[in-house]
Amino acid sequence: MLDKHRSLASASAMAFENSRLYLESLQIAKKERYVRNIFQKYVPEAVTKKILDRGNRDLISLGEKRLVTLLNVDMRGYSRISKKLQSEEVVSVLNYFFMIMGSAILNHNGILDKFLGDGILAVFGAPVESENSSLDATLAGLEMQEEIEKVNIFAMKNYGVSLSMGVSINTGEVIIGNIGFEKKMEYTVIGGVVNDTFRIQDLTREKANSILISKSTNKKIQSVISTQSRGVKTLGANESRMEVFEVMGRIKPPAKI
Repeated sequence: MLDKHRSLASASAMAFENSRLYLESLQIAKKERYVRNIFQKYVPEAVTKKILDRGNRDLISLGEKRLVTLLNVDMRGYSRISKKLQSEEVVSVLNYFFMIMGSAILNHNGILDKFLGDGILAVFGAPVESENSSLDATLAGLEMQEEIEKVNIFAMKNYGVSLSMGVSINTGEVIIGNIGFEKKMEYTVIGGVVNDTFRIQDLTREKANSILISKSTNKKIQSVISTQSRGVKTLGANESRMEVFEVMGRIKPPAKI
């Protein structure tokens, strides 16, 4: 009789443990779905999958050196628009601009690092490495160039304002990771490459809807993308000098005879 009670107790304990493990697995699955849904608002689905599949064996670090490509897209005409339109109308135009430009970034395996008033800073090649982050970023820029007219038509049709944009792209080594403190962490990049990306952006004001890239980026894409040198430029107040190239489009394959 004692053995029977022990057997029942053991079976009950096992059933309880199985139930606990089942509920725990449901909670883990629910948490992963939540993380996936949130993360996919910032990074492409393929990148999200790679990160989540890593588990605990390769967590995003607090900061590491990484060769990446940065892209900054900036709206032209924002000051004029903000003076002419109501606040909610300005937000509507901005959100449409961000949706179109952000989609181009995500379509080419970039992540949205941050929104900067009327612009976006994107990172290519991290947290998951890319075969050619420079090419990914340049293709994203070309898609933006094709899509900016859609944003302009939206702004003109709904609010009677026109706009354009500029894209700057730069490749180099940065410190990337979770930077901040326990109550506020941000996955972002820091370093001179970031500053130079914004300095190249200033040069795009010379030509609407242009894409300007650094020499380091140009080296990694020149077999696929047609570019033209815009000469050696002085970047910002620090007077550093860099050869800058304008992206002209994809190189067309030779016609078959």
